[in-house]
Amino acid sequence: MSRKKRVCVIGAGPSGTSVLYHFNKLKEHGKEIPDTVCFDKQSDWGGLWKYSWETVVPGRVMHAHDFRNAYQFQGQTLLIVGSSSSAEDIAIQNLKCGAKKIICWYRTKPMGLKWPPEIAERPLLGKIEGKSVHFRDGTTADVDAIMLCTGYLFHFPFLEERLRLRANNILYPAGMYKKVLWTETRNNKFFYLGMQNQYCTLTIFDAQANWAVNCITGELRLPDKEAMRMHKDKWIAK
Repeated sequence: MSRKKRVCVIGAGPSGTSVLYHFNKLKEHGKEIPDTVCFDKQSDWGGLWKYSWETVVPGRVMHAHDFRNAYQFQGQTLLIVGSSSSAEDIAIQNLKCGAKKIICWYRTKPMGLKWPPEIAERPLLGKIEGKSVHFRDGTTADVDAIMLCTGYLFHFPFLEERLRLRANNILYPAGMYKKVLWTETRNNKFFYLGMQNQYCTLTIFDAQANWAVNCITGELRLPDKEAMRMHKDKWIAK
């Protein structure tokens, strides 16, 4: 009798819960599924890190990951650090919910949108003194809160070196087949979900989870190592 497979899912966010969902769907259709354990974020590993944001800056400092509603910033001046999609979305939402003024900080170039007068864009931040923020163009502003819309960097200190993804968040991370299967080991038992650039995020997470589950259960047959390498090289070359 063959030993039943065991699966560890690290992270109980959209990707991790999608994996559990697709395993359960197979079970509902009478398929045998592995023994599966899903770990939510811990003090030292699993899922997105949760920081306490204990800073010397008066007022509130938070990451966009922890943003839930904009009403908490009514009547306040908010500094948003970042100039991409989350910065744009959060700026507009806070303005609609009553923020007094919003300043969007950019590193290389402004978003260049036709903002309402309550939203301004400023270049690199020089320093923070109390509630005053000083920008490289010589302007200053007093802010009540700082929102970090800076995205994420991959960091897997709990993994062995041979399993650790070190690429930046790009369209096709090196060492991956279909942007999911880690191919730098002898077997095909290690998967990363959500490592690609963030477009159509939740839909892609779910599709990747479905693909990984089908690989694990044998519903999908993988090509040999050489075919996977050629597939990766073709995509990376684009």
